[in-house]
Amino acid sequence: MFPVLLNDSLFIIVGTPYRDNDVIISTMRKHGVREVAGEPLPKRYAAFEREDGRWDLYHMPAQNADGNPTLPSIWTREDIDGFRADDVHFYASQLLLQPGSGKLQILSIDDIENMIVDTFPRGFAVSMHMDTAIKDSDKIGKGDDNVILIVVHHPTSGEIWFVDAAVSNEWTIDDFNRYFVEMIRKWQKKRRCRIKALTDDGAIGGKGNAIWRSHLEGLCREHGLIMPHFIPINRAGKRKAIRISEAAAHWVAGRVKVWAGMPHKDKLIEQMSLIDVSQFDDMADAGADAFHEDIYRPATKIGVHEQPPRVRLPFDEVLKSRFSNDDARRAYDNDVPLSELPEEECPW
Repeated sequence: MFPVLLNDSLFIIVGTPYRDNDVIISTMRKHGVREVAGEPLPKRYAAFEREDGRWDLYHMPAQNADGNPTLPSIWTREDIDGFRADDVHFYASQLLLQPGSGKLQILSIDDIENMIVDTFPRGFAVSMHMDTAIKDSDKIGKGDDNVILIVVHHPTSGEIWFVDAAVSNEWTIDDFNRYFVEMIRKWQKKRRCRIKALTDDGAIGGKGNAIWRSHLEGLCREHGLIMPHFIPINRAGKRKAIRISEAAAHWVAGRVKVWAGMPHKDKLIEQMSLIDVSQFDDMADAGADAFHEDIYRPATKIGVHEQPPRVRLPFDEVLKSRFSNDDARRAYDNDVPLSELPEEECPW
């Protein structure tokens, strides 16, 4: 639909948001909201309110932020509770006007904001994770982002910190090359960190992975940089939402921190709080690679030998060359009293 609006026209859209990329949410995101009537917008949509916004919004969910019915003559508390119990999808979209909220999400924005920290540890190894839409014309046509993420790994605690990112859906191959080189130079030389791995979505069969790796290696040689160990990850075998949800379990377990100074931090937070609902999730998808089995190490106990103890015989500490049989029996009886042995196991 391409409406032709005159200078004195009034364009009205009435609808319910069902996904983060439907007409209601997309319109607010693209053009901005000048003024809100009714109930305040939830925190996840706060960025839509802008001084240069082109839309006036009437926002009236069935339930306000305090949990009370906003229009009890239409939606009573009993009706709301019933729909929430029977169909969480319906409740989140049609009643709260927040698709993917509540029980549908592993993480909320409030959860992630509690993970934001003012600093991160220096001197630890980092991993570099990419999602390169420029390799796929279909992704470019859909507006997918190109992503380069840097993650710091604690060697023993199992904690990771998201600390740096470069993200854009407008990069050409030359733009990507420049940002790729700048990111490696920044962390290998300026911050003197070891990049222990580099991941990207892998091609299914063929020579795609080898060709792309050769391209990245050529960029590193040209600029005098060390090419990190490259791990192509086939992201097509498992639904993206499942991969991100599995990674989100580590967030919930308290193993993830987000540095407050990280570029594009808000985009990562939004995507992790809207799994399988957000219009784009390329940053969250790249971040899930930080928990790949070849990169991530769970927490270990410092100073505890992980090998099982040496097998010992009952008399290892007391049996000497001068011990008689009676001495040996007494030593054994002191260690394992006869009263604790079943009769059938006691031959004397």
